[in-house]
Parts: sequence; C-alpha cells; structure tokens
Amino acid sequence: MTPSAIAAEIVIWMLSAAILTAATRMALGPTAADRVAAFDLTGVLVVGIIGAHAVRSGESEYVDAAVIIALIAFLGTVALARFIRRTRRQDR
Repeated sequence: MTPSAIAAEIVIWMLSAAILTAATRMALGPTAADRVAAFDLTGVLVVGIIGAHAVRSGESEYVDAAVIIALIAFLGTVALARFIRRTRRQDR
C-alpha cells in the first residue's frame, strides 16, 4: 500500500468514529438545535469519508458524489433549522 492509501484508511476510520459520536448526539439531543448540528456534522463527515476513499482508490468520480451529498446535507440542515424556528414561534 502507498503512504497516501494508508493515510486515507486511517482518516476513514477516524471519521467513522466521529460519525458514531455525532449519531449519539443526534439520538440524545437534548435540544433540537443539537440534533440539527449533529445532522450537519454527519453530512460533513460523510463527505470527508468519500473524499478519503477517492484519494485511496484514485477515482475522481467519488468527488462528484461528495459534492452532491454536501449540497443535499446543507439543504437538509437549512430546512430543519427553518422548521425549528417556525415551531418555536408558534409556541409563543
């Protein structure tokens, strides 16, 4: 294995551990804002894993998938934040 492939493998394992931590935060909360932040972090970490896999495999097509997932995760975060904002206004 090349040094870049070894580094990419280490990065993938570290990002996977970070996803587990973010998933715990999504499950436990305690607030909706914490869950939205964890959701956004998970999207960023998934993009990082895809990028590391692209480096490890040498395939540039994975970068396109990473960009698409980043855009979808961003839109999901914005939608959830707007939903929380609306529900808080209705509670008043």
